[in-house]
Amino acid sequence: MTPVHPPGRVETLNGVQLYFEVHGTGEPLLLLHGFSGSSQDWVPSLAQWGTKFQFILPDLARPRSLQHSLEALPSR
Repeated sequence: MTPVHPPGRVETLNGVQLYFEVHGTGEPLLLLHGFSGSSQDWVPSLAQWGTKFQFILPDLARPRSLQHSLEALPSR
C-alpha cells in the first residue's frame, strides 16, 4: 500500500508559518479565501480549471497542520 501524502506543506515566511497547497499545471494562480474560509474552499473549482492553471492555495488564518497540534494540547 502506497502512503498518501497531503498535497500541502508548511513554509515560514517573514517568521510566520504558512500552510499552502499546490494543484494542477500551467500558469500559476494564487487564490485567497475569505475571512472564515480555508484553502479547501477552492477545491471544487480545481477540476474545471486545473488544466489551465497551477493553483496556489494558502490557509491564511493558521496552518491546518498546526490546528491538529493545537487541538491535541490539553485545555486549561
